[in-house]
Amino acid sequence: MKKRITLLFLLLSTLSLSAGNLLLTNFEDVTCTLGTSGGWGSEWSVVDGAGKVTVPANNQGQYIIFSLPANFDANQYAYLKITVKSTETNYRFVPEYLKADWTGSADWNHTYKYTGNGAWQDVYISLAYLTPGTAGTYAMVNLKVAAYDNKPSFDLYIDNVTFIEKYVPDYTKDVVITDFDNVMAPMGGWSSNTIGIASNPDGIGNGGLVSVPANNGGGISITAQAQFDPATHNKIKFRMYAAQTVKFTWVTVENKDDNTIKKQLPNLNYTTPNEWQIITADLSSIEANQYQKFILGAEAWQNKPAFTFYIDDVILVNNNTSGTENIFDDSMISYLSSSKLLRIKAKNASTVELFSTTGSLIHRENIQGDSDINISHLKNGIYLVRVTGENIHGVKKIFIN
Repeated sequence: MKKRITLLFLLLSTLSLSAGNLLLTNFEDVTCTLGTSGGWGSEWSVVDGAGKVTVPANNQGQYIIFSLPANFDANQYAYLKITVKSTETNYRFVPEYLKADWTGSADWNHTYKYTGNGAWQDVYISLAYLTPGTAGTYAMVNLKVAAYDNKPSFDLYIDNVTFIEKYVPDYTKDVVITDFDNVMAPMGGWSSNTIGIASNPDGIGNGGLVSVPANNGGGISITAQAQFDPATHNKIKFRMYAAQTVKFTWVTVENKDDNTIKKQLPNLNYTTPNEWQIITADLSSIEANQYQKFILGAEAWQNKPAFTFYIDDVILVNNNTSGTENIFDDSMISYLSSSKLLRIKAKNASTVELFSTTGSLIHRENIQGDSDINISHLKNGIYLVRVTGENIHGVKKIFIN
């Protein structure tokens, strides 16, 4: 019989389950009582502002439990995000969502892997697979490590345990073609129905897995549920993940009569291998009409081998909302440890602020675009960086060592 060992987090914070993301604990201001009644072996501690977990050898499903201050509603939150670091990469997290009476819904069909190889990595655990009708009734999150036979003991660090609020598009403005979690559009592919549904490499829900044949010269064909007009929706936006760079060179839109208009797409490139990137295709020069299908074409791949990539969150953006969209993402803030520089990617004038983990303002600087800020005067530790400006508002934690 397997030994049931738990670590119970009794969150004492006053955080409420209201609008916005919900931070459960970041381990600097420890908002929970840390149990020591076993857990992963017998060790749980706070080290350098993160929770240190010792996983026993040959682990067979022991787990960490987070006990929330109130029931959470899966209709409000899309993911549980945890920041993880360890030198071991051959393990996956399996989520289970528990009621107050310890009954719940486990999700063994979708596991979420740490691949950071010693670096900090955000792992997103989807809430999309909770048992239907049970949203709003859960009080605990149980994180297991998937079967781990014949492996030695190892340590992992966990930080920034946060519920991420769902993005709810304005359906009176933006048109969601598909988010692949509940597939809302028939899809063709590179001439042969090669868009399938698969778990994304970062574990965020489902995605469209696109298989590109060798020597390709075709494109992705996606059909919207309803017709759209570039006069009111002049951008197609989607997220993409691949192991290599990809260049898109043209887009074709088709109307209900199968008449097509083709447009060249200069500088529409996927440039960040093994990372998610938002791609936006501009349709503003296409004549007003009612269209229902669009095809994105990649550059000619003569003498190139087959490859795959993921596509997700395909949205037609309303002209009147694009100017107010928050374009912040984590890649806009990075710390260059070798040169002690804080690199900010911001096209417009912005304000950069650094805070200590207790909320004290350490540094403030106004920038006029992409900038490198010298922070060599700061002591080693953990800081929060906030960037605000036109269409930008976001916060990211950095580690200075």
